[in-house]
Amino acid sequence: MPNKRIWQNRSAKNLMIICTLSAIVLIVSTYAWFVGMRTVHVTKFDVEIASTDSLLLSFNGAVWATERSIS
Repeated sequence: MPNKRIWQNRSAKNLMIICTLSAIVLIVSTYAWFVGMRTVHVTKFDVEIASTDSLLLSFNGAVWATERSIS
């Protein structure tokens, strides 16, 4: 019986260490993510969308075409 009690204490200690390390990693990564999100910059980009002849695309519901571009 004494060996079983020592094993349970050791398992509980290991579990607490793993949980503590996981919590620290989660906190640090969340903080780094929030700090990193403050410095986001978006540059100009161009997108071209094309479809087959049977599918028409429109941005405003009035002008329809098989190709549209976003800039």
